[in-house]
Amino acid sequence: IKILFTKVFDLLSFIQPNLWDRTAKSLILVLISETDLILGKYTPSNQRLTLNRGQQLLEKFSLLVNEHYLTDYNLDFYANQLNISINYLHKIVHTFLNSTPGALIQNAVLEHSLHLLKTSDYNISEIADKLSFNDVYSFSKFFKKKMRVSPTKYREQLLSEFAVTELDK
Repeated sequence: IKILFTKVFDLLSFIQPNLWDRTAKSLILVLISETDLILGKYTPSNQRLTLNRGQQLLEKFSLLVNEHYLTDYNLDFYANQLNISINYLHKIVHTFLNSTPGALIQNAVLEHSLHLLKTSDYNISEIADKLSFNDVYSFSKFFKKKMRVSPTKYREQLLSEFAVTELDK
């Protein structure tokens, strides 16, 4: 678990400070959800904690986002999958995370884009395509709005930081 959290916080180190809190909460919620699923396999049913309806829906929403964020941006999809209204989905996410459902979906897309920029050799157009953006301009606009730097500049910064780290060794 310590290694997992270390890797999560390593990823978070590339996030702009104004997005860090929301992104950290989203990632930790997913980790808690996944941990709960794993522990549920080993905990006798009479000893399991019961979550209230809002927490259960939030957990299901987080799992749906992790599974569908590349193909479904529309909140109607998520609300329909959970058999609730969009307004109720907003209320749940705001109550527990002080965020919006759309922001959670965008954070998942942003996290994936950061990962691809950091670990792949795909060009920006290929990354935009993999993230289901209509074109590279839309992706670049989204990325720059979130990170305050273009995807190309972000990758250049990563490469220059890596080069400096390698020189320090």
